Amino acid sequence: MITFNDIHHWIDCVDETEYFTFIGNSQLPQTYTLNIMELEIVPLTEELNLLESIFDDYIEELNLSYYSFALPPNEGIPEDLQTTLSQKQYGVAINQLMVLSPSNFQPTRYSHPTVQVQPITAATLSQYLSLNNHIYREIAPDYVDEKIKELTYYFENQEAIQLGAFLDNRLVGSMDIFPSSGGLEIDNFSVLDAYQHQGIGQKMQEWVIDEAQKRHCPIFLLADVDDTAIEMYKRQGYQLTDYQISFNKKVDSNH
Repeated sequence: MITFNDIHHWIDCVDETEYFTFIGNSQLPQTYTLNIMELEIVPLTEELNLLESIFDDYIEELNLSYYSFALPPNEGIPEDLQTTLSQKQYGVAINQLMVLSPSNFQPTRYSHPTVQVQPITAATLSQYLSLNNHIYREIAPDYVDEKIKELTYYFENQEAIQLGAFLDNRLVGSMDIFPSSGGLEIDNFSVLDAYQHQGIGQKMQEWVIDEAQKRHCPIFLLADVDDTAIEMYKRQGYQLTDYQISFNKKVDSNH
């Protein structure tokens, strides 16, 4: 069974206690998803204040830019905690874990007839990084440099299968696949705006389906609850399993 423990993290420090596990990445201190305190409890206001004071030590040690916490999977936010988070100006996100058995995949459109899907190589790495640079400048401009550093690390250390969709030798879409003991995790799935709704994403998904069938394993991904792609994934056969609520806020400049 796929759980949040199967989600890939690039981390270089871990601190475990009875009440939380902190996972961190000293090389990407501005990325709050890679520097996060995963809680074993749903904290009361007083407990959150204490956890923040503990988090201050990680901020100082790793030069972090955000406070970042995650509740235990499938735990909601009590009303008093919700009020506290609002008062403290935390942003709240809900991630859905979605799992697909390859045999249940239902195509939602015809795949593009001429697009070529293949793993990124040293010869095509610059195109891959350029495409992601372009995409992240539109959706997360504050994280572009760190995202490119992260993707470069995955390539150099062979931690992911980085796919490219090529049309007339131009890279128009990409996807990262993280093999794990649980299955194949899809992340960083994108197609340039001008090439969307043409079956290019479908072609990349078919590549992953073939790979999962060879490995006899499921496919899974994380989707924000507000992500419009969730309905598409459902139509394709993905099943919603667990969810997890996280919250973060930027460290005050006077910290």
